[in-house]
Amino acid sequence: MVEVLNGSGETGLARETTRHLRREGIDVVSFGTASADTFQVTRLLVRRGDSAVGWRVRDALGAGALSLAPDPDLLLDVTVVLGADLVGVIRIPP
Repeated sequence: MVEVLNGSGETGLARETTRHLRREGIDVVSFGTASADTFQVTRLLVRRGDSAVGWRVRDALGAGALSLAPDPDLLLDVTVVLGADLVGVIRIPP
């Protein structure tokens, strides 16, 4: 289970990334806006399990820095924080 948070500053990127990941067979359970400032690089935070699930999400995106960030309080495998590096890679319809 994956959550997608938009930290890119590009409106609609989390929604379109969610659609993209779902087409790739990844279970995205929520999307929204990151609480921090704009990120330049997409981050994939593995919340539970090993890094294999994070690599699968990264492969589907084609970008992102993977790190282990366990959080037993979250019922998620991976948190994706979208960065500016995905602007233009994931197409947002007009």
